[in-house]
Amino acid sequence: MNTVEGAECYVIHSKPFRDTSVIVEFLSRDYGRVSVIFKGVKNAKGVAKSRILQPFQPLLVSWSGARELKKGRDVEQSGVPYLLTGKRLFSGIYVNELLMRLLYRDAPAEGIIECYENCLVSLKNIDNVEFALRQFEFNLLDAVGYQLPCDTDIYTGEPIDIASYYRYNPNQGFSHEPLLNTAQSKQSSLVFAGDLLQALAIGDLQERHLRDAKRLMRAALAPHIGAKPLESKKLFIGASRR
Repeated sequence: MNTVEGAECYVIHSKPFRDTSVIVEFLSRDYGRVSVIFKGVKNAKGVAKSRILQPFQPLLVSWSGARELKKGRDVEQSGVPYLLTGKRLFSGIYVNELLMRLLYRDAPAEGIIECYENCLVSLKNIDNVEFALRQFEFNLLDAVGYQLPCDTDIYTGEPIDIASYYRYNPNQGFSHEPLLNTAQSKQSSLVFAGDLLQALAIGDLQERHLRDAKRLMRAALAPHIGAKPLESKKLFIGASRR
């Protein structure tokens, strides 16, 4: 039986199982996405664990088992939780949902938890959460092997020119659009300014980039998150209507 002690983790999803148990999906530093069942957390003896097993809380988790669903042995807090409210909370839920869609269980996930923690810090501290979300999306795609090559034209091999426009070719990269003027470029859903591509690549998004960055990330993520609508979007829309 494989046993793991004190793995650094975050809860990215949980669901009840039978009367007193819960199945938790963790993002772990060393093991990627891990599915763990904790039994008895809804009875009187397990209430302490239930309170700890919350999103955005750094945890140390111990489990055993070689199958896809591990058996939870222990869990404890390992730091101060990231307290997110309002739009920041919905943004955090969205980030967790992206991880659920893009990560396979028990697959290597090197660097992803660092991207995640950087995103949580930004969500907590910056005024406009869109900056944090766009950079996380870009970094996540890179970390799971779907990198957006924002520095080179895929056909010519030439460096991206910040004064030019480029067409996004899904799962390939960007190619120069020499015949488009600025007005035409802005009307094409898959054409983006070289200035935006450079800003994403170096992590220096500005306010002027945000609308097109969101459009690009939607196109880049679409093949990987599937057709099922994101629950976080439904929650945000529902809350906005209240």
